[in-house]
Amino acid sequence: MQVNSAKEPKQGRTNVRTLCSALALFFQATTAMPAIAQVVELEDVTHAVRAPDDIVLTAGKLRFRWDAEFAKDWKAPERAATHGHVLVDDQQRVWVNTDGKAALTIFDSKGSTVRTLLPDWHGGLHGMCFDRRGEEPCLVIAHARRGEIVSTSMDGKVLWTLPWPEASALYEKAAQYHPTSVALASDGRLYVADGYGLSWIHVYDAERKYQRSFGGLGKDEGKMRTPHGLLVTKLEPASLRSADDAPEPIPVTPDSVQDETPREVLIVCDRENHRLLLCDLDGEVQRVVQGMLRRPCNIARHGDEFAIADLTGRVTLLDDRFELIGHLGEQPNPKFRATNRVARDQWKDGEFLSPHGVAYDRAGNLYVSDWSEHGRITRLERLPGK
Repeated sequence: MQVNSAKEPKQGRTNVRTLCSALALFFQATTAMPAIAQVVELEDVTHAVRAPDDIVLTAGKLRFRWDAEFAKDWKAPERAATHGHVLVDDQQRVWVNTDGKAALTIFDSKGSTVRTLLPDWHGGLHGMCFDRRGEEPCLVIAHARRGEIVSTSMDGKVLWTLPWPEASALYEKAAQYHPTSVALASDGRLYVADGYGLSWIHVYDAERKYQRSFGGLGKDEGKMRTPHGLLVTKLEPASLRSADDAPEPIPVTPDSVQDETPREVLIVCDRENHRLLLCDLDGEVQRVVQGMLRRPCNIARHGDEFAIADLTGRVTLLDDRFELIGHLGEQPNPKFRATNRVARDQWKDGEFLSPHGVAYDRAGNLYVSDWSEHGRITRLERLPGK
């Protein structure tokens, strides 16, 4: 904004009246200007500079508004430590598990509490997924402390439970088993990740009969260190190839045409190996995605975009070829990352703490639960891209 100053009178005398009038016009103009939210991007990490009511995070061409009003009225006793996952159902309600008596809390799309469920299962509900194969959807949830999987109706009625996988012969006792995530294939196969236990993934058939296990503790390909989150989704075969290992072109003949039909794969957040494992449904690793991840906890998908809750202070976005789009809400203070002890008066809008769960709604808005003893759930509203 350009401001024209009053001209200095001849012979060096100051025209006080003219100068005061100019200053008055200047302050009147500047105070009437609207606040503008600015976004500063640095090496694919977004640092938002806050105007009074608006923080916009960007990753590549994607833009999200930090919704500071979501769940603003969430108070104790319903509000409790968040150390689990988040889902969005077909009605666009947001499901969050906590360590309190309101073990499963349901919010509407505006962040108001709809109801709470499963008080008898508090203190350990962790990863969860919807089972939409039947006439009515239901939930499947891992309980990390009890070492048990539970399925419930959408109103909280327990349908079945699944104990430790004794039939696997991989455990000496049930106390070694601490499942963190579950995922379902379209044929009903159930995958259970023992993320806080011995780092195996166990496979059950549609009748919940134990089939096999794969993984186990280690750093090599096919091994895992804290397989924390799981997702079954369909990918085109091209997504299972990185840009570095794309096959050489070959002459096209009836016998050489490759099947590029999308197929179901299991994505494993191999947290302490800092990578994703893209596996077929038999557990064979098809591709390893690494280099842009710190400690990936959980993964969600919206169209050709993936969001990963990274425990060390950010949410990472990848495209459908698993190339980096960018990071959202980078926590600049290393002491506030991967800890649940950050006091609420030290939280800042626009900055995550220790992202643990993540989900998209139908419109592509993001919901992120931080690992926090005080309970934190954040909504990022998708904005038109750049």
